[in-house]
Amino acid sequence: MIMEKSKHVKIYDLQGNFITEFYTFKEAGQFMGVDKSTVLYAVKRKNPIKKTYIVKSEGQKFRGFKHKVTTGTDYQLLVRKYNKKRCLIKYKDPEHEALSIIRSREISDIMHNKKRCRELTDNYIICAIDKHLGIKRKDVTQQMINAKRKQLEVLRSFKNDCI
Repeated sequence: MIMEKSKHVKIYDLQGNFITEFYTFKEAGQFMGVDKSTVLYAVKRKNPIKKTYIVKSEGQKFRGFKHKVTTGTDYQLLVRKYNKKRCLIKYKDPEHEALSIIRSREISDIMHNKKRCRELTDNYIICAIDKHLGIKRKDVTQQMINAKRKQLEVLRSFKNDCI
């Protein structure tokens, strides 16, 4: 039996007229030009977004869709609030449990690195200088960090403007 993923995020105008629907909150946020978290809070608090859109969600039907788990206790673990992107399923076999913990740390590191990249933290920029120019961490000055940050901001603005 193959289950299809449903479009559960629905967007309406202020008069309640249906506009469109999406599979994820992230897609809906891109459509409206806001972050995923803004859409989540708007659904939770029933607030309009940009004084233009009302977002409603019936909730994601198959949380275990990616993991090919749709019933049982493992499915219940996947339904937990913060469990979507982490390997929090407990295994009886210690070998599997150790692998699960390692994978969970990898996922957390990836999420942390994306945040560092988005915010252009000093550590992220120092790593970029080391990677691209071969200058060691101890030799990087604050002026180099500021210059590299400006360069990355300019490049990102060009990419965002499709130049």
